[in-house]
Amino acid sequence: MFFYPYSYRIRIPVLTALLIVLSGMLIGLSLAWQHYHDLRTEQRVGGRALADAFAQSLIKAVKHNDIWQAYNLIAATHAVKRNTIFYPDLILVRDNEGKTFVSTDARNYPVGLFADQKKLQSYYLHIKAPIKENGGQLGSISLFYYNKTFWSVFKRLSYPLLWTLLGLLVIILPLGWLAGKKISDPLFEITDCLQKLEQYGPQQALCNLHERAGELGRVTRQLRKVLQQLSQKAVLEQQMLAEERLAAIGRLAAGVAHEVNNPLGGMLTAIDTLKRHAHANPQLVRETLPLIERGLEQIKKTISALLVHSRVQDRAFEPRDAQDIVALLKQDIQRKQIRLDWQNDLTEDLPLPAADIRQILINLLLNAIQAAPEQGWVVCSLKRLADNRLMIRIANNGEKISAARQKTLFEPFVSHSGQGCGLGLWVSGQLIRQLDGDIVLHSDHNQTEFILYLPLRGNNKK
Repeated sequence: MFFYPYSYRIRIPVLTALLIVLSGMLIGLSLAWQHYHDLRTEQRVGGRALADAFAQSLIKAVKHNDIWQAYNLIAATHAVKRNTIFYPDLILVRDNEGKTFVSTDARNYPVGLFADQKKLQSYYLHIKAPIKENGGQLGSISLFYYNKTFWSVFKRLSYPLLWTLLGLLVIILPLGWLAGKKISDPLFEITDCLQKLEQYGPQQALCNLHERAGELGRVTRQLRKVLQQLSQKAVLEQQMLAEERLAAIGRLAAGVAHEVNNPLGGMLTAIDTLKRHAHANPQLVRETLPLIERGLEQIKKTISALLVHSRVQDRAFEPRDAQDIVALLKQDIQRKQIRLDWQNDLTEDLPLPAADIRQILINLLLNAIQAAPEQGWVVCSLKRLADNRLMIRIANNGEKISAARQKTLFEPFVSHSGQGCGLGLWVSGQLIRQLDGDIVLHSDHNQTEFILYLPLRGNNKK
Protein backbone atom coordinates (compact mmCIF):
# COMPACT_ATOMS: atom_id res chain seq x y z
CA MET A 1 0.00 0.00 0.00
CA PHE A 2 1.04 3.62 -0.56
CA PHE A 3 0.98 4.61 3.15
CA TYR A 4 2.83 1.56 4.52
CA PRO A 5 6.35 3.07 4.36
CA TYR A 6 5.23 5.96 6.59
CA SER A 7 4.83 5.96 10.36
CA TYR A 8 1.51 5.85 12.18
CA ARG A 9 1.96 9.51 13.11
CA ILE A 10 1.29 10.31 9.44
CA ARG A 11 -0.81 7.34 8.41
CA ILE A 12 -3.55 7.58 11.06
CA PRO A 13 -4.36 11.32 10.58
CA VAL A 14 -4.19 11.04 6.79
CA LEU A 15 -6.33 7.90 6.71
CA THR A 16 -8.81 9.50 9.12
CA ALA A 17 -9.08 12.51 6.85
CA LEU A 18 -9.49 10.28 3.80
CA LEU A 19 -12.23 8.30 5.50
CA ILE A 20 -14.06 11.55 6.26
CA VAL A 21 -13.71 12.66 2.64
CA LEU A 22 -14.85 9.27 1.32
CA SER A 23 -17.77 9.25 3.72
CA GLY A 24 -18.75 12.73 2.55
CA MET A 25 -18.49 11.62 -1.06
CA LEU A 26 -20.61 8.54 -0.43
CA ILE A 27 -23.23 10.60 1.38
CA GLY A 28 -23.18 13.15 -1.41
CA LEU A 29 -23.52 10.46 -4.08
CA SER A 30 -26.39 8.80 -2.24
CA LEU A 31 -28.20 12.14 -1.84
CA ALA A 32 -27.50 12.99 -5.49
CA TRP A 33 -28.85 9.62 -6.58
CA GLN A 34 -31.99 10.09 -4.49
CA HIS A 35 -32.38 13.62 -5.87
CA TYR A 36 -31.91 12.27 -9.41
CA HIS A 37 -34.50 9.55 -8.85
CA ASP A 38 -37.00 12.02 -7.38
CA LEU A 39 -36.54 14.44 -10.28
CA ARG A 40 -37.08 11.69 -12.84
CA THR A 41 -40.24 10.61 -11.07
CA GLU A 42 -41.49 14.20 -10.82
CA GLN A 43 -40.77 14.76 -14.51
CA ARG A 44 -42.79 11.73 -15.56
CA VAL A 45 -45.68 12.51 -13.23
CA GLY A 46 -45.64 16.23 -14.12
CA GLY A 47 -45.33 15.46 -17.84
CA ARG A 48 -48.26 13.05 -17.65
CA ALA A 49 -50.42 15.70 -15.91
CA LEU A 50 -49.39 18.34 -18.47
CA ALA A 51 -50.19 16.02 -21.40
CA ASP A 52 -53.65 15.30 -19.97
CA ALA A 53 -54.28 19.03 -19.50
CA PHE A 54 -53.27 19.76 -23.10
CA ALA A 55 -55.49 16.90 -24.35
CA GLN A 56 -58.55 18.43 -22.65
CA SER A 57 -57.87 21.94 -23.96
CA LEU A 58 -57.31 20.74 -27.55
CA ILE A 59 -60.58 18.83 -27.96
CA LYS A 60 -62.50 21.70 -29.54
CA ALA A 61 -59.70 22.75 -31.90
CA VAL A 62 -59.06 19.21 -33.14
CA LYS A 63 -62.79 18.47 -33.47
CA HIS A 64 -63.37 21.50 -35.72
CA ASN A 65 -60.01 21.05 -37.50
CA ASP A 66 -58.94 24.49 -36.28
CA ILE A 67 -55.19 24.24 -36.76
CA TRP A 68 -54.58 27.90 -35.92
CA GLN A 69 -56.35 27.68 -32.55
CA ALA A 70 -54.47 24.47 -31.66
CA TYR A 71 -51.15 26.02 -32.65
CA ASN A 72 -51.77 29.20 -30.64
CA LEU A 73 -52.59 27.06 -27.61
CA ILE A 74 -49.45 24.93 -27.63
CA ALA A 75 -47.18 27.67 -29.01
CA ALA A 76 -48.19 30.19 -26.36
CA THR A 77 -47.52 27.68 -23.63
CA HIS A 78 -44.24 26.52 -25.15
CA ALA A 79 -43.00 30.05 -25.85
CA VAL A 80 -42.92 30.95 -22.19
CA LYS A 81 -39.39 30.39 -20.84
CA ARG A 82 -39.83 27.90 -18.05
CA ASN A 83 -36.68 26.56 -16.43
CA THR A 84 -38.31 23.41 -15.08
CA ILE A 85 -38.30 19.74 -15.99
CA PHE A 86 -42.06 19.55 -16.60
CA TYR A 87 -42.30 21.54 -19.82
CA PRO A 88 -41.28 19.58 -22.94
CA ASP A 89 -38.81 20.48 -25.67
CA LEU A 90 -41.30 19.41 -28.37
CA ILE A 91 -45.12 19.25 -28.44
CA LEU A 92 -46.62 17.21 -31.28
CA VAL A 93 -50.38 16.88 -31.94
CA ARG A 94 -51.40 14.13 -34.38
CA ASP A 95 -54.75 13.04 -35.88
CA ASN A 96 -56.12 9.53 -35.84
CA GLU A 97 -54.13 8.62 -38.95
CA GLY A 98 -50.88 9.58 -37.20
CA LYS A 99 -50.26 12.64 -39.36
CA THR A 100 -49.06 15.87 -37.80
CA PHE A 101 -51.97 18.17 -36.93
CA VAL A 102 -49.84 20.84 -35.30
CA SER A 103 -46.39 21.02 -33.57
CA THR A 104 -44.09 23.51 -31.89
CA ASP A 105 -41.44 22.74 -34.55
CA ALA A 106 -43.26 23.18 -37.85
CA ARG A 107 -40.04 23.16 -39.88
CA ASN A 108 -39.07 19.61 -38.89
CA TYR A 109 -42.62 18.33 -38.42
CA PRO A 110 -44.85 19.93 -41.14
CA VAL A 111 -48.66 19.83 -40.89
CA GLY A 112 -50.35 16.95 -42.72
CA LEU A 113 -47.27 14.73 -42.91
CA PHE A 114 -46.08 11.79 -40.88
CA ALA A 115 -43.38 12.67 -38.33
CA ASP A 116 -39.83 11.44 -38.92
CA GLN A 117 -39.36 8.61 -36.37
CA LYS A 118 -35.55 8.86 -36.45
CA LYS A 119 -35.73 12.45 -35.28
CA LEU A 120 -38.18 11.52 -32.54
CA GLN A 121 -35.77 8.86 -31.25
CA SER A 122 -33.28 11.57 -30.30
CA TYR A 123 -35.53 12.50 -27.37
CA TYR A 124 -34.98 10.38 -24.28
CA LEU A 125 -38.56 10.71 -22.86
CA HIS A 126 -41.87 10.48 -24.67
CA ILE A 127 -45.24 11.01 -22.92
CA LYS A 128 -48.38 10.46 -24.98
CA ALA A 129 -52.01 11.22 -24.13
CA PRO A 130 -55.14 10.63 -26.27
CA ILE A 131 -57.53 13.48 -27.26
CA LYS A 132 -61.03 12.09 -26.66
CA GLU A 133 -64.62 13.31 -26.64
CA ASN A 134 -67.58 11.20 -25.59
CA GLY A 135 -65.53 8.01 -25.75
CA GLY A 136 -64.29 8.64 -29.28
CA GLN A 137 -60.66 9.45 -30.00
CA LEU A 138 -59.97 12.54 -32.08
CA GLY A 139 -56.18 12.30 -32.05
CA SER A 140 -53.23 12.35 -29.62
CA ILE A 141 -50.72 14.71 -28.10
CA SER A 142 -47.09 13.74 -27.46
CA LEU A 143 -44.59 15.53 -25.21
CA PHE A 144 -40.90 14.96 -25.95
CA TYR A 145 -38.01 15.79 -23.57
CA TYR A 146 -34.30 16.19 -24.25
CA ASN A 147 -31.94 14.59 -21.72
CA LYS A 148 -29.70 17.67 -21.63
CA THR A 149 -32.60 19.77 -20.35
CA PHE A 150 -33.05 17.42 -17.42
CA TRP A 151 -29.33 17.46 -16.59
CA SER A 152 -29.15 21.25 -16.63
CA VAL A 153 -32.00 21.41 -14.11
CA PHE A 154 -30.42 18.60 -12.06
CA LYS A 155 -27.08 20.40 -11.86
CA ARG A 156 -28.68 23.71 -10.93
CA LEU A 157 -30.63 22.10 -8.12
CA SER A 158 -27.62 20.04 -6.93
CA TYR A 159 -25.22 22.95 -6.45
CA PRO A 160 -26.59 23.94 -3.01
CA LEU A 161 -26.22 20.34 -1.83
CA LEU A 162 -22.63 20.21 -3.11
CA TRP A 163 -21.61 23.45 -1.40
CA THR A 164 -23.21 22.28 1.84
CA LEU A 165 -21.17 19.07 1.79
CA LEU A 166 -17.96 20.97 1.02
CA GLY A 167 -18.63 23.30 3.93
CA LEU A 168 -19.13 20.37 6.27
CA LEU A 169 -15.90 18.76 5.08
CA VAL A 170 -13.98 21.99 5.67
CA ILE A 171 -15.20 21.92 9.27
CA ILE A 172 -14.87 18.16 9.91
CA LEU A 173 -11.49 17.55 8.22
CA PRO A 174 -9.37 19.52 10.73
CA LEU A 175 -11.24 17.87 13.59
CA GLY A 176 -10.60 14.43 12.08
CA TRP A 177 -6.92 15.25 11.59
CA LEU A 178 -6.58 16.28 15.23
CA ALA A 179 -8.41 13.16 16.39
CA GLY A 180 -6.14 10.92 14.29
CA LYS A 181 -3.05 12.69 15.64
CA LYS A 182 -4.26 12.23 19.20
CA ILE A 183 -4.67 8.51 18.54
CA SER A 184 -1.26 8.14 16.89
CA ASP A 185 0.80 10.02 19.51
CA PRO A 186 0.65 7.19 22.12
CA LEU A 187 1.56 4.64 19.44
CA PHE A 188 4.53 6.78 18.43
CA GLU A 189 5.71 6.95 22.04
CA ILE A 190 5.54 3.15 22.31
CA THR A 191 7.34 2.70 18.97
CA ASP A 192 10.05 5.15 19.99
CA CYS A 193 10.49 3.26 23.27
CA LEU A 194 10.82 -0.07 21.45
CA GLN A 195 13.42 1.40 19.07
CA LYS A 196 15.47 2.68 22.03
CA LEU A 197 15.13 -0.74 23.65
CA GLU A 198 16.50 -2.41 20.53
CA GLN A 199 19.31 0.14 20.13
CA TYR A 200 20.50 0.67 23.70
CA GLY A 201 19.18 -2.33 25.62
CA PRO A 202 16.78 -2.45 28.58
CA GLN A 203 19.23 -0.87 31.02
CA GLN A 204 19.97 2.26 28.98
CA ALA A 205 16.66 2.79 27.15
CA LEU A 206 15.00 5.97 28.50
CA CYS A 207 11.33 5.85 27.55
CA ASN A 208 8.99 8.80 28.03
CA LEU A 209 5.65 7.03 28.44
CA HIS A 210 2.74 9.17 29.64
CA GLU A 211 -0.10 7.81 31.72
CA ARG A 212 -3.25 7.28 29.70
CA ALA A 213 -6.62 5.64 30.12
CA GLY A 214 -8.13 2.78 28.11
CA GLU A 215 -6.35 0.13 26.09
CA LEU A 216 -3.30 2.28 25.28
CA GLY A 217 -2.87 3.01 28.98
CA ARG A 218 -2.83 -0.72 29.72
CA VAL A 219 -0.30 -1.29 26.95
CA THR A 220 1.91 1.47 28.37
CA ARG A 221 1.81 -0.01 31.87
CA GLN A 222 2.57 -3.48 30.59
CA LEU A 223 5.50 -2.10 28.57
CA ARG A 224 6.93 -0.52 31.70
CA LYS A 225 6.72 -3.88 33.48
CA VAL A 226 8.42 -5.60 30.55
CA LEU A 227 11.24 -3.04 30.56
CA GLN A 228 11.77 -3.62 34.27
CA GLN A 229 11.82 -7.39 33.82
CA LEU A 230 14.21 -7.16 30.86
CA SER A 231 16.55 -4.97 32.89
CA GLN A 232 16.62 -7.53 35.68
CA LYS A 233 17.09 -10.32 33.17
CA ALA A 234 20.04 -8.51 31.55
CA VAL A 235 21.81 -8.36 34.92
CA LEU A 236 21.29 -12.09 35.47
CA GLU A 237 22.45 -12.88 31.91
CA GLN A 238 25.71 -11.02 32.46
CA GLN A 239 26.34 -13.08 35.56
CA MET A 240 25.49 -16.33 33.79
CA LEU A 241 27.58 -15.39 30.76
CA ALA A 242 30.80 -15.40 32.75
CA GLU A 243 29.97 -18.84 34.14
CA GLU A 244 29.04 -20.21 30.70
CA ARG A 245 32.29 -18.97 29.20
CA LEU A 246 34.28 -21.02 31.70
CA ALA A 247 32.10 -24.07 31.02
CA ALA A 248 32.42 -23.58 27.25
CA ILE A 249 36.21 -23.46 27.52
CA GLY A 250 36.14 -26.76 29.39
CA ARG A 251 33.85 -28.40 26.81
CA LEU A 252 35.99 -27.11 23.95
CA ALA A 253 39.17 -28.44 25.54
CA ALA A 254 37.51 -31.84 26.04
CA GLY A 255 36.35 -31.88 22.42
CA VAL A 256 39.78 -31.00 21.08
CA ALA A 257 41.35 -33.72 23.23
CA HIS A 258 38.80 -36.26 21.97
CA GLU A 259 39.31 -35.50 18.29
CA VAL A 260 43.11 -35.18 18.48
CA ASN A 261 43.40 -38.46 20.38
CA ASN A 262 42.15 -40.49 17.39
CA PRO A 263 45.06 -39.85 14.99
CA LEU A 264 47.51 -39.79 17.90
CA GLY A 265 46.68 -43.42 18.70
CA GLY A 266 47.51 -44.52 15.17
CA MET A 267 50.67 -42.40 15.11
CA LEU A 268 51.88 -43.89 18.40
CA THR A 269 51.33 -47.36 16.97
CA ALA A 270 53.35 -46.40 13.88
CA ILE A 271 56.19 -44.99 16.03
CA ASP A 272 56.23 -48.16 18.15
CA THR A 273 56.51 -50.19 14.96
CA LEU A 274 59.42 -48.04 13.80
CA LYS A 275 61.25 -48.54 17.10
CA ARG A 276 61.05 -52.29 16.82
CA HIS A 277 61.51 -52.88 13.09
CA ALA A 278 63.08 -49.75 11.50
CA HIS A 279 66.65 -51.06 11.58
CA ALA A 280 65.72 -54.29 9.83
CA ASN A 281 63.11 -53.00 7.32
CA PRO A 282 63.94 -49.71 5.50
CA GLN A 283 60.82 -50.09 3.33
CA LEU A 284 58.69 -49.97 6.49
CA VAL A 285 60.30 -46.63 7.40
CA ARG A 286 59.49 -45.16 4.01
CA GLU A 287 55.85 -46.25 4.34
CA THR A 288 55.36 -45.25 7.98
CA LEU A 289 56.86 -41.75 7.97
CA PRO A 290 54.31 -40.36 5.39
CA LEU A 291 51.55 -41.93 7.49
CA ILE A 292 52.79 -40.04 10.59
CA GLU A 293 53.05 -36.84 8.54
CA ARG A 294 49.46 -37.17 7.32
CA GLY A 295 48.37 -37.94 10.88
CA LEU A 296 49.90 -34.67 12.10
CA GLU A 297 48.18 -32.86 9.25
CA GLN A 298 44.94 -34.49 10.30
CA ILE A 299 45.36 -33.11 13.84
CA LYS A 300 45.76 -29.61 12.39
CA LYS A 301 42.61 -29.99 10.26
CA THR A 302 40.71 -31.48 13.19
CA ILE A 303 41.26 -28.37 15.30
CA SER A 304 39.92 -26.21 12.44
CA ALA A 305 36.88 -28.48 12.12
CA LEU A 306 36.13 -28.40 15.86
CA LEU A 307 36.21 -24.62 15.93
CA VAL A 308 33.88 -24.54 12.87
CA HIS A 309 34.80 -20.93 12.14
CA SER A 310 36.54 -21.30 8.78
CA ARG A 311 37.77 -24.06 6.52
CA VAL A 312 41.19 -23.87 4.92
CA GLN A 313 41.89 -25.01 1.36
CA ASP A 314 42.85 -28.70 1.32
CA ARG A 315 44.17 -31.20 -1.20
CA ALA A 316 41.93 -33.71 -2.98
CA PHE A 317 41.02 -37.00 -1.36
CA GLU A 318 43.31 -39.77 -2.64
CA PRO A 319 42.94 -43.58 -2.54
CA ARG A 320 45.93 -43.77 -0.16
CA ASP A 321 43.95 -41.71 2.39
CA ALA A 322 41.56 -44.63 2.70
CA GLN A 323 44.45 -46.99 3.39
CA ASP A 324 45.75 -44.58 6.06
CA ILE A 325 42.43 -44.78 7.85
CA VAL A 326 42.67 -48.58 8.02
CA ALA A 327 46.13 -48.27 9.52
CA LEU A 328 45.03 -45.60 12.04
CA LEU A 329 42.15 -47.77 13.26
CA LYS A 330 44.07 -51.06 13.27
CA GLN A 331 44.73 -50.97 17.01
CA ASP A 332 41.05 -50.42 17.89
CA ILE A 333 39.99 -53.20 15.51
CA GLN A 334 42.46 -55.70 16.97
CA ARG A 335 41.58 -54.84 20.58
CA LYS A 336 37.91 -55.86 20.06
CA GLN A 337 38.76 -58.57 17.51
CA ILE A 338 36.47 -56.89 14.97
CA ARG A 339 36.23 -58.30 11.45
CA LEU A 340 36.52 -55.29 9.08
CA ASP A 341 35.05 -55.73 5.59
CA TRP A 342 36.78 -52.95 3.65
CA GLN A 343 35.32 -52.27 0.15
CA ASN A 344 37.18 -49.47 -1.62
CA ASP A 345 36.31 -49.03 -5.30
CA LEU A 346 38.18 -45.72 -5.66
CA THR A 347 41.01 -45.69 -8.20
CA GLU A 348 41.54 -41.95 -8.70
CA ASP A 349 41.59 -38.71 -6.73
CA LEU A 350 38.22 -37.15 -5.83
CA PRO A 351 37.45 -33.37 -5.82
CA LEU A 352 36.74 -33.46 -2.07
CA PRO A 353 38.87 -32.07 0.80
CA ALA A 354 41.00 -34.93 2.09
CA ALA A 355 41.06 -33.79 5.74
CA ASP A 356 37.25 -33.55 5.88
CA ILE A 357 36.67 -37.00 4.35
CA ARG A 358 39.32 -38.59 6.55
CA GLN A 359 37.79 -37.09 9.66
CA ILE A 360 34.26 -38.16 8.67
CA LEU A 361 35.44 -41.72 8.00
CA ILE A 362 37.44 -41.93 11.24
CA ASN A 363 34.55 -40.62 13.36
CA LEU A 364 31.93 -42.87 11.78
CA LEU A 365 34.18 -45.95 11.84
CA LEU A 366 35.18 -45.37 15.47
CA ASN A 367 31.50 -45.15 16.42
CA ALA A 368 30.79 -48.33 14.46
CA ILE A 369 33.68 -50.17 16.18
CA GLN A 370 32.53 -48.99 19.59
CA ALA A 371 28.92 -50.04 18.86
CA ALA A 372 29.89 -53.51 17.51
CA PRO A 373 30.11 -56.35 20.03
CA GLU A 374 33.31 -58.32 20.75
CA GLN A 375 34.29 -60.37 17.67
CA GLY A 376 31.60 -58.55 15.69
CA TRP A 377 31.86 -57.09 12.23
CA VAL A 378 32.05 -53.67 10.57
CA VAL A 379 31.58 -52.92 6.88
CA CYS A 380 32.96 -49.82 5.13
CA SER A 381 32.22 -49.26 1.45
CA LEU A 382 33.42 -46.34 -0.72
CA LYS A 383 31.98 -46.06 -4.21
CA ARG A 384 31.77 -43.36 -6.87
CA LEU A 385 28.22 -43.30 -8.30
CA ALA A 386 27.20 -42.62 -11.87
CA ASP A 387 25.48 -39.36 -10.90
CA ASN A 388 28.87 -37.89 -9.84
CA ARG A 389 28.48 -38.53 -6.12
CA LEU A 390 30.56 -40.37 -3.57
CA MET A 391 28.68 -42.98 -1.52
CA ILE A 392 30.10 -44.06 1.83
CA ARG A 393 28.37 -46.92 3.64
CA ILE A 394 29.41 -47.88 7.17
CA ALA A 395 27.53 -50.69 8.95
CA ASN A 396 27.93 -52.84 12.08
CA ASN A 397 26.06 -55.56 13.91
CA GLY A 398 25.64 -53.62 17.15
CA GLU A 399 22.45 -52.90 19.08
CA LYS A 400 19.55 -51.12 17.47
CA ILE A 401 19.53 -47.32 17.86
CA SER A 402 16.14 -46.27 19.21
CA ALA A 403 14.07 -43.50 17.62
CA ALA A 404 14.63 -41.31 20.70
CA ARG A 405 18.41 -41.68 20.41
CA GLN A 406 18.34 -40.96 16.67
CA LYS A 407 16.83 -37.50 17.33
CA THR A 408 19.89 -36.43 19.38
CA LEU A 409 22.55 -38.50 17.63
CA PHE A 410 24.15 -35.53 15.84
CA GLU A 411 23.93 -33.04 18.71
CA PRO A 412 27.18 -31.86 20.38
CA PHE A 413 28.31 -33.31 23.73
CA VAL A 414 25.72 -36.10 23.59
CA SER A 415 27.34 -39.53 24.12
CA HIS A 416 25.26 -42.71 24.36
CA SER A 417 28.18 -45.13 24.55
CA GLY A 418 29.81 -43.68 27.65
CA GLN A 419 33.08 -43.19 25.70
CA GLY A 420 34.31 -39.80 24.53
CA CYS A 421 32.49 -36.49 24.95
CA GLY A 422 29.94 -36.78 22.14
CA LEU A 423 31.57 -34.58 19.51
CA GLY A 424 32.44 -37.17 16.85
CA LEU A 425 29.07 -37.42 15.11
CA TRP A 426 28.36 -33.71 15.60
CA VAL A 427 31.63 -32.75 13.84
CA SER A 428 30.85 -35.26 11.07
CA GLY A 429 27.39 -33.76 10.61
CA GLN A 430 28.86 -30.25 10.41
CA LEU A 431 31.36 -31.33 7.76
CA ILE A 432 28.71 -33.16 5.74
CA ARG A 433 26.51 -30.06 5.68
CA GLN A 434 29.45 -27.89 4.61
CA LEU A 435 30.04 -30.29 1.71
CA ASP A 436 26.32 -30.19 0.74
CA GLY A 437 26.01 -33.90 1.48
CA ASP A 438 23.24 -36.07 2.92
CA ILE A 439 23.43 -38.82 5.52
CA VAL A 440 20.84 -41.55 6.02
CA LEU A 441 20.57 -43.79 9.07
CA HIS A 442 18.95 -47.26 9.12
CA SER A 443 18.92 -49.28 12.33
CA ASP A 444 17.20 -52.55 13.27
CA HIS A 445 17.97 -55.60 15.39
CA ASN A 446 20.33 -57.08 12.77
CA GLN A 447 22.50 -54.12 11.84
CA THR A 448 22.94 -50.34 11.93
CA GLU A 449 24.22 -48.52 8.87
CA PHE A 450 25.06 -44.95 7.92
CA ILE A 451 24.86 -44.14 4.20
CA LEU A 452 26.52 -40.89 3.19
CA TYR A 453 26.19 -39.14 -0.19
CA LEU A 454 28.62 -36.36 -1.13
CA PRO A 455 28.39 -34.42 -4.43
CA LEU A 456 31.66 -34.27 -6.38
CA ARG A 457 32.45 -30.76 -7.53
CA GLY A 458 35.60 -28.95 -8.47
CA ASN A 459 35.21 -26.40 -5.67
CA ASN A 460 33.71 -27.45 -2.36
CA LYS A 461 32.42 -25.17 0.34
CA LYS A 462 34.95 -24.36 2.98
